[in-house]
Amino acid sequence: MKSHKLTKAEKLQLLNHRPVTAVEIQLMVEESEERLTEEQIEALLHTVTSVLPAGPDTEHKTNTNYDGTMDEEDPA
Repeated sequence: MKSHKLTKAEKLQLLNHRPVTAVEIQLMVEESEERLTEEQIEALLHTVTSVLPAGPDTEHKTNTNYDGTMDEEDPA
C-alpha cells in the first residue's frame, strides 16, 4: 500500500469499508483518476480482498432476501 501513496484518512476508509469494486475505491480516494492507474486500483482491490476479512455488511447481505426479509432456518 506504500506504493499507492494514500493518505491516512484514505487508508482508514479502505480498512473500514473494505471496497470490492473500482468505483468504491474512486469514491474513497480523492482524485483517484489522476493519482492511480487502473492497474494500481486492481492491485489495491486484490490486496484489500485477500488481506482483510469480509465485513459484517457482507454477511448480512448474503442472509437477506431481495425484499429485506431474512431467510428462515429449517427446524429439522
